[in-house]
Amino acid sequence: MNPRAVAALLVLCTAMAVPPAVQAQGVFMRGVRSCGEWVRDRDISDKSWLLGFLSGLAIGYQLNAIQGTDNESIYLWMDKYCRDKPLDNIADGSALLLAELAKRKGLTK
Repeated sequence: MNPRAVAALLVLCTAMAVPPAVQAQGVFMRGVRSCGEWVRDRDISDKSWLLGFLSGLAIGYQLNAIQGTDNESIYLWMDKYCRDKPLDNIADGSALLLAELAKRKGLTK
């Protein structure tokens, strides 16, 4: 199995008990890249990891928050997040993005 898929699955299992805004904190994940790396070369594997991770979080929280949001908008949101916070990683940004989408769509308070 792909190491990134395994990491996303492990995070998904822990995500059910942890709020989205802090989901990635304290969990070691293989394959997650820093925001600095995202900004530098945002390649297809980064994009695939991001979409898979977001999908896993959405499934874990049973939040249909990413439906209706196109991939390019997700990438552009992560571009801005990572430019503003280059020392964070894309898992942290993903959790915040899911929380923002859920709030915008009225799925959370």
